[in-house]
Amino acid sequence: MMKRLFIIPLIALMAAACTKEDISVSGHENIPMRLYSNAVDSETSSSAGSAVFLFWDFGDIINNTAYPVPLVVCYPEESIDDYARPNDPYNTGRLYPDGNRRALANGYAPSLLIPATVTVDGEERTDYENLTIPENSLCETDVLTSVQPIVGSASLPFDRNGGEPLEFMHACSKVIINAKLAGDMTRFIRHVRISPHKSMVANRMKWDRDESFYRAEAVWNDSDADYPCVLGQPEDADQLTAQITSDVCQAYVTPRMVEMPVEITVERSENVQFIDSKEVTFNAILGFDIDRDGNNPEDLDKSGNVKNSNTLYENEAYTFTLVFGEDGIELTGRKCEWEAGGNIIIPIYPILPEDETT
Repeated sequence: MMKRLFIIPLIALMAAACTKEDISVSGHENIPMRLYSNAVDSETSSSAGSAVFLFWDFGDIINNTAYPVPLVVCYPEESIDDYARPNDPYNTGRLYPDGNRRALANGYAPSLLIPATVTVDGEERTDYENLTIPENSLCETDVLTSVQPIVGSASLPFDRNGGEPLEFMHACSKVIINAKLAGDMTRFIRHVRISPHKSMVANRMKWDRDESFYRAEAVWNDSDADYPCVLGQPEDADQLTAQITSDVCQAYVTPRMVEMPVEITVERSENVQFIDSKEVTFNAILGFDIDRDGNNPEDLDKSGNVKNSNTLYENEAYTFTLVFGEDGIELTGRKCEWEAGGNIIIPIYPILPEDETT
């Protein structure tokens, strides 16, 4: 099941961590920073690739320092879950800050995300609060963010018994798109391609200081193409049939959207051999309709309110099935499961004959 996202405000982190007066580091000066981490399951971490662990001076965080410089930036060799208990913790190889200073840890994955570069007082710095998703990975990158930062020191190590691990969740939403032919379809369709509108295409990750995790965002200029990425079936994919639902694509998209504008392109033919076939492109708006009754903790936001039924949130997945018929495209929804996302119940729209909705 998907882990519910719990956000601990900064004031709570401050209260949980010892004050300078409370800390005594006698005998602890040579402890290296080690932490346990995990994602919501092993499939998640492996699909996201290598992570980045960031360690900050906690004083910079509570003082809201602009563009702070991390104490250390780590690129672990193993996947996130390899450092989950009861395995060995990740060892940075660096000692905790001296004296009574505390370190705060957060992170993201995959490591291919590109931090911004800023100039502060004439000094060039790497800005880890603003990350760019590479152009060749748009919609195809399973981006993870640490759920909440954790605080440690030489006298209160990250890897102590009972210490919290650095947990990760999906920062994006996932949309899975399948396709089939309606039972009365006389034309033939193949090579289905989907282009999400740029409002759905996450190309940035921004650290939210108030809620303490990275948010996936779509940040585009007016001059940028409306459909910056194309996803779909390979050229050698079989043509669609009415009997079998075919995979088209899956896309990692901007969360908290209430609809998904897409451009759909297909190769259409009047004959099964696709002689004199034509490429047809048209636009559609795919809407979300999620059954949230409030009885499932996953249906509640951090304030305990039921999430909107027409909104797809981060760490949630949704499946669309496109049914190509004589008069256009019909949409069906179905129960959708993400590796780490639990089950999102989608009602079946009554647009197909009853025997075709299963």
